[in-house]
Amino acid sequence: MNSRWCANQGFVLNNLHLGLQCHVEMTADMILSWCTEGADELAEASASPAVQPAHAMQQDLQPRLNALHGIADRLYGRWIKGLKSA
Repeated sequence: MNSRWCANQGFVLNNLHLGLQCHVEMTADMILSWCTEGADELAEASASPAVQPAHAMQQDLQPRLNALHGIADRLYGRWIKGLKSA
């Protein structure tokens, strides 16, 4: 799995180990906390096109989280099927 900003965003090793360079487990509280507690870090990295500003992370938050959790369900479900066959 990859993205525009990360060539190796996720991998599975021997059907047992799942490694992710993303956060499909996010909640609204986690995002709001990151935006508050990480405000300085976000400001320092604001020139990078790979870093979203806090307002963009919070825009249409609930529909985006619903979509993300659907992806998480599919991702973990597929990984668990692999565990059962390992």
